Amino acid sequence: MEPTVWGRFQGCRVDGLTCIKESDDSSWSVAMCRHGVREGRHVWEARIRGNTGGMCIGVGKDEDSVFHPVDEGWTAPECDGSVWYYSSAGQMRNGSQLIHETGVKFSDGDVIILELNMDRGTLRVERGGAEQLPLLSGLARDVDAFVCVCMRQAGAACELRELSLSGGHYKSPSLACPATPGLPLQGAAASGRNSSVPLLALKEVGDVGSSSSSSCAA
Repeated sequence: MEPTVWGRFQGCRVDGLTCIKESDDSSWSVAMCRHGVREGRHVWEARIRGNTGGMCIGVGKDEDSVFHPVDEGWTAPECDGSVWYYSSAGQMRNGSQLIHETGVKFSDGDVIILELNMDRGTLRVERGGAEQLPLLSGLARDVDAFVCVCMRQAGAACELRELSLSGGHYKSPSLACPATPGLPLQGAAASGRNSSVPLLALKEVGDVGSSSSSSCAA
């Protein structure tokens, strides 16, 4: 079994690389990556399983509003400027703020690629190795960012692994192609891929202290 990438989680069970919501109540379950990042380019692969209704995945700060969401989940105003995410309904959001309605939904069996560039403060999301979604920008570069997932339905699961980068490319063990070109960085030419994805600005995030706790909350 591969060592877990998850550090904090509440309302769900972690089994290796996978976090699973097992309870059938309507509360939100959240899992957060063990290690946050504040510099460099990082790519993760998330394999989605089970009942994905209401599921969201993205990057956020290690804050109570993100880890213990209220009834509205991450769409609550308290999450503005704290979590940037892609929802199973196909929405790109910054907390309660709808940034883009992509029309590209995800469900059981989908693979989602998250590319976080903390040097540029940007997040790119790609579904299934083919569909590139709008670029989110404006993430603060001096605050730790953690990959996190929010689940509401029993049976929802997310398997997460960080992918290694070599020559600007990453290799996905789940997608059909053996090596996937790295997504083009803001201000750089695309590497073998033409993109007309718009640049969407988010509100700037203020400085906050980071606390990368690895404790588990039941």
